[in-house]
Amino acid sequence: RDISNGNLFQRAKNGLKIISILITWALENAIDTADSMKSRGYGLKGRTSFSNYRFTLRDGICLGVLAALGGIVLAGSLTGGLKWWYYPAPGGATGVQAALWTAAFVLLAAFPLIFDAKEAIQWRASRSRT
Repeated sequence: RDISNGNLFQRAKNGLKIISILITWALENAIDTADSMKSRGYGLKGRTSFSNYRFTLRDGICLGVLAALGGIVLAGSLTGGLKWWYYPAPGGATGVQAALWTAAFVLLAAFPLIFDAKEAIQWRASRSRT
């Protein structure tokens, strides 16, 4: 039942059977999808999407910290306190100002690492309890 077996008439007949099966399969999947979308209220006015994730206080705190660190780094860059080559380096500013901008950049860059480390510690602690 392959299109490479038999004479021309047999190959055409086999090809049409394969196409018929594929079209039937696609239409059945389309009907299933349409039924699922209809049962979930797709296209209805006032329909909302469900999400397990909610914006919590912790998310707001993290967003605020990231915005503050980003603002400090941006201010340092705009005032010429940081020169951007491959790695940022304090330039133009000295003392406390340069240390603040550099520390803010290091914390901003390390933010994902801090969360990964926290998750790893929580994971190890949860695994040791079981």
